[in-house]
Amino acid sequence: MRLALGSAAATVAEQFDLQQYVPPDLLSDASTAADYYQQFSSAAGGVSFVNGRLELSDAASQAVLEGMVAALNAVPVIGQALDLILALGPKAGAGPGVCATDPPNVPAGTVPTLAQLQAWPHFQSWAGFNGSYPAASAGSFEAFANPVLEFNWLLKSNCFPQLYTPPPIVLATLIAAWNATHQATSTRPICRSFQHLKSFGAETLYDPIADALFWAIQADPKYQGPAPAGAWWAGGGTIYDGPDTGALCFSVNTGATIVRIKPLTFRGATPAQLSLRNAGSAIAKATAPTSSVATVAVLGAAAAGAWWLTSTTAGARLLARLVRLF
Repeated sequence: MRLALGSAAATVAEQFDLQQYVPPDLLSDASTAADYYQQFSSAAGGVSFVNGRLELSDAASQAVLEGMVAALNAVPVIGQALDLILALGPKAGAGPGVCATDPPNVPAGTVPTLAQLQAWPHFQSWAGFNGSYPAASAGSFEAFANPVLEFNWLLKSNCFPQLYTPPPIVLATLIAAWNATHQATSTRPICRSFQHLKSFGAETLYDPIADALFWAIQADPKYQGPAPAGAWWAGGGTIYDGPDTGALCFSVNTGATIVRIKPLTFRGATPAQLSLRNAGSAIAKATAPTSSVATVAVLGAAAAGAWWLTSTTAGARLLARLVRLF
């Protein structure tokens, strides 16, 4: 079923395909799903929004990052869409820029907290680039998911693209974990509509959930077309060539939280992958920004318009994002 052209109201809404992006155990095993839910929920006490800006305590930053690393490491490479997203992911590269010459002050061998990123003079915020989005209701799926997805975006946009997890993976993990730990006595659809999938212009309600769904549409294999010859910006040699208007939806359970009595063991990744505190030398040393222009990504305020430069619609999508800056 293709996304229909026309107004958002007339658009046929497709369903976000969780199976493309999450480990099979997360969908089939309640204990594994509960482990992921506990991991991300452990950050909730340290999440707040101050004047529309996301704030995470150091412990919350750590909990979110550990969950994202576990999700990425546990996902088998299944499906062309996931292959495309991983191919399009940010890469370290040479060149001038504030990340190369003046990176955030994050000690070598450690992973960044949000407070450390926000203390950077060149910090790029979500609202400053994408515009603000309304605060979610307490206890809602949006309140659970948006802080995690926004922190993921902030890592990529502030000199730590190596720690960035493709957002459809993060969103799918959050949905599966939420639904496995909330009763299905009632459900609620969550949709995001897009008016500019391949043209110019800002989107309404472009929150972090919308960003994850946007990239899922962009990497959908059925919408891929051949990239122009020599197009350095086209990951996997293809670009998005589907409709300009579309929508993507998923459903979340809204019943009571399912209480588990016995202690849980996180089985989504190895202990070394989960504990960034203990395995910091294995992960953080490879990802912390350095002064070497040959090993860091060129991101930050001096390259705000080129924050990822891996859009499947090349310059069109880049310019569409740039309009948010003005």
